[in-house]
Amino acid sequence: MNRRHFIKTLLASTATMGVSSLSQRQAYAAITNDFPTLNQPILVFIYLPGGPDFRHLLPAPYQAEATSYGYQHWQARATAHALDPDTPASWAQRWANDYTEYSHNTTSFGILNKAGWLQSMWNTGNVAIINNVVGGTSRNHPHCQRILDQGNVDAGPNDVDLPGWGGRFAQTAGGHVISLTSTPRQFCFGSDPSNPLKPSAAPLISMPDSRNMAIYESTTENARNPTGEISRSLKAYYAAKKNELEADSVYRQFVEHESRIRGIGGQINTLLASEPIPAEIEALYSGDNTLNSTYFGKQIRNLRDSLALTDLLNMKAVSLEYASWDSHKQQKDFIEPKLEDIFGSGGGLDTLYQSLPSSIADQLVFVVAGEFGRQLKANGRGGTDHGRGNTMLIIGNTVNGTGESTVHGDMYPLTELDRLGDRSPDIHGLTAIDHVLGAVCDGIQPGSGHVVFPNRTSRPIEDGVDLSGLLT
Repeated sequence: MNRRHFIKTLLASTATMGVSSLSQRQAYAAITNDFPTLNQPILVFIYLPGGPDFRHLLPAPYQAEATSYGYQHWQARATAHALDPDTPASWAQRWANDYTEYSHNTTSFGILNKAGWLQSMWNTGNVAIINNVVGGTSRNHPHCQRILDQGNVDAGPNDVDLPGWGGRFAQTAGGHVISLTSTPRQFCFGSDPSNPLKPSAAPLISMPDSRNMAIYESTTENARNPTGEISRSLKAYYAAKKNELEADSVYRQFVEHESRIRGIGGQINTLLASEPIPAEIEALYSGDNTLNSTYFGKQIRNLRDSLALTDLLNMKAVSLEYASWDSHKQQKDFIEPKLEDIFGSGGGLDTLYQSLPSSIADQLVFVVAGEFGRQLKANGRGGTDHGRGNTMLIIGNTVNGTGESTVHGDMYPLTELDRLGDRSPDIHGLTAIDHVLGAVCDGIQPGSGHVVFPNRTSRPIEDGVDLSGLLT
């Protein structure tokens, strides 16, 4: 019996003695293989706070005719590409050198060459581009971030204490949502059974550092030092508090979270201790050639580790983030390194895919979005300002299933040209987030979309857009 199998057997036996709050079935399933078999896809939400300009990632093809969409698009956005708006030759060169043209039906568009992994996923039929999506229309970061995290377009600016759509989905699917960020986003909180409008931490497991999950425990060796004494006191405090709190107490989420982490943290630490971090994953956040965001690199490490523990965690959804997309100036230099970190060849998602067995990689469904989009034309500082309508990306090997990537919604409406002279022209938001995110939920857990987004049928959707077959 090798060391890892021994640890697995040991953890299974401790689960039967009540050491873990997880069931024996879950514990045993988690420890029979390095990567457990997944029975359904896993939702991976990558949130880009600040409002990403996906028109920079996915621009219209350059055209030489001055009245064409492609010409006016590049003229209006030239400074965001660090180009002269009066020099069409520079736009043509930028298009030819830095983008590759793709098409779907009658729509042609470019994908930034620095996003090589995204290009390869498009080529294999595993990308859905959803255009003209809208959640919040206020252009206010905190407000629109809450709307996206909650999946609730009715949320007001002060509605800070409502459930998140990831937590609601995990509850509907009968499992947990794993937060890999430093602080769990509102996305991760489910609905309180006694009051669906109140958040609950029940479906949430926070894993900001997958290699250091256990709560510090008092031992014989440290029992008399201050750290050991504090540990022993806190353990007793939480145990007592759990029995004293009312069921609807706002503080219960903290007590329940402490109990959950104490129950499984030690098991996770022990199991992962026998699994070295792959060198290519560690290089994302440690060494001489890390990602621009080592924070995102560590989340990729956390994601890979959590996938190795999927059955132990009963994971249905995952929360990641890549910060700072508010590109009001020098947009090219500001966002392209971030796009490369996420979507580039050798970037976070590409490295993750290469480190996973295909049986696991095939079951990941990535939703990549920010709280709102940017405006149609660049500002005077080489950036773009807050907009409303945006693009969402759905990526994964279960997307579509027809062997062809897809574009949903009019990617470059000709009517936009009439608004380029307006002050602060937006992409028009035509499809509510309920339809996009609800379709993802349905594709992973059939029938869950209307549970997570109960008002979906009353929300607007762009003419001709049908997302019912978004996932297989």
